Parts: sequence; structure tokens; C-alpha cells
Amino acid sequence: MAHSAPIRTASTIRSTVLQSSLASLRARGHFAAWSALIDPVHRTAIVESLAPGWMPMEIALAHYEACEAMRLPMSEQTALGEAVGDRIQGSFLATLMRTARAAGYNPLVLLRQFDRLWARVFQGGSVQLTLTGPKDLDIELRGLPLCRIPYFRVGFCGVVRAGIAFSGVKTSIVRAQAYSPQSQAFVMHAAWV
Repeated sequence: MAHSAPIRTASTIRSTVLQSSLASLRARGHFAAWSALIDPVHRTAIVESLAPGWMPMEIALAHYEACEAMRLPMSEQTALGEAVGDRIQGSFLATLMRTARAAGYNPLVLLRQFDRLWARVFQGGSVQLTLTGPKDLDIELRGLPLCRIPYFRVGFCGVVRAGIAFSGVKTSIVRAQAYSPQSQAFVMHAAWV
């Protein structure tokens, strides 16, 4: 799956992603720390958004910068990302799961739908998958301002890992490989057994 062309910088994000992230922070006891670090205007916008809709990237940047400022251990950042992945991917992936089961329960069946999930989450930006082995692939995000935030990169690895686990794979590794500020690009490597 190649990048879309041309790649426009992502300008908005679904509020459900930020709500899922906030719910994960609350569930793991980090809400007070996050609340103290984020600009009150952006905190209000996130906390009070009830209906699903699009939010400006500026609000998402403020959210993830506050998360970064908490300086949580990488294992906790990954766990928070996995919890977000479980929440936001559940209904979308449940539909795809029927297809995956028919194709042999392979994570690639789900991962090849990444662009469809991307369009439900971001307006702009792009994702590309490059198969590097039978159970290995690189995932490149491009045109996404959030990639500049280390917390987001680590957490997004957790989101991808949750998607792979949803396919029934018990063991997977998703790790950051490279980040390019010029193209707002981030590459992850995923492998499973």
C-alpha cells in the first residue's frame, strides 16, 4: 500500500481518538498530571467534546505535548497506546475481522486496511506499508504533525500492536525506526509470529 498523492499535511483528528486517549490516561491514574500540563483552553475542548467530530490538529498537538511532558516510562506510553488502539479500532476492526478469518487470520489482511482506518481518524497525512518479510513490515506515516512528539510515536506503536493483537496474534513487536522532521514522517517496524 503506497502513500496517497499528493500528501496534504493532516489538519484535523477525530475527537474519539483524543477521548480514547483521555479515558486511558484516567484509567491508569494520569489524568491529574495531564490536566496540570495542558493549556486550559485545549483541556476544556477535549474534556467537553461529547459527540464524535473533527478537532483541529492544534488541539491534538497540545494534548500529546502535555502527555510528553509527563515523562512516563516507554512501557507505560506503549500500554496507553494499546488501550487507545483497543478503543478506537474495536468496531472498525470487528467488521474487518470477518474478512480476516476467511483469509486465514493473517494480520496483513487487517493491516492492509490501514488507509481506511487512517481516513476515519485523520484528515490529511498518509500511511504506507512496505512488506519486508512474510511476517514483517514497515509502516510509514507522513504529513502528520503529531509525529514530532516522542510520546505520540511510542503510543502509536502501541496502537498498531493492538491492531495486530486483534487479529489473534499472541506475539508481536512494533518499534519505532526513524523520524524525519522535514516530511513529518515516522517509520515503525512490525513483526509477529
